Amino acid sequence: VQGRFKAKIRPDQSSAAEEELRREISKDMFQRMDIIGQFNLGFIITKLGRDLFIVDQHATDEKYNFERLQRETVLKHQTMIAPKPLELTAINEMVVMDNLNIFKMNGFHFHINENGKSTPTYW
Repeated sequence: VQGRFKAKIRPDQSSAAEEELRREISKDMFQRMDIIGQFNLGFIITKLGRDLFIVDQHATDEKYNFERLQRETVLKHQTMIAPKPLELTAINEMVVMDNLNIFKMNGFHFHINENGKSTPTYW
């Protein structure tokens, strides 16, 4: 038996559904959620106001641990014998320059030539 969808897709009435899909959840919203229960030993059912949420416990734990490690862990830098000039696109060079602190916390140090004639060098 071939199933059929009962709901009709009507472009003139899709704005409400599109608006729902644009909604985002912020971290502070989790503190305000009411826990309803647990499902299948891995999902927490919660509600916030009139909205119902299914939270993946494993993914939430991974995200929490990743963010904590990113904040707290600083890896030891190991200097290269010979610095390595990097061939980066302008956009990638901007990403490196905008995130030097994050790279440094993860053990990567760069020498940036401020006159703009060469790309960053990893050392």
